[in-house]
Amino acid sequence: MIEKTASALGVGFEEGKDLLNKFRNNQLDQSASEAIKTALEEAVAEITDKIRAALFVIDRDNLIPGNVFVIIAENFSELEKALAGAQWLDGLPIDRNISIRVEPEAIHRAVLNYIN
Repeated sequence: MIEKTASALGVGFEEGKDLLNKFRNNQLDQSASEAIKTALEEAVAEITDKIRAALFVIDRDNLIPGNVFVIIAENFSELEKALAGAQWLDGLPIDRNISIRVEPEAIHRAVLNYIN
């Protein structure tokens, strides 16, 4: 998400990170906000397409569980919102209901450390 933001505005990674934070806090002008919004939509589409591709090749009769956990490295509300809905699952060869749970990586690691 940060890389897409930086690329859309022609800046470096750190400045892209700063601009993304300003975007989320409504601190940018309309032009920059629209460019970032478009970049984020593209990033979310790319990520969901990659997840769809992974689920598409799994043996649906044996391996797709009733729950899928998507672990994201940072807090990207745009991605969380997109994955929380079920519409991105349309067209996948899933024969049963599936629930998606999106977790930040830090929470996921804490759970795994607790289990282990």
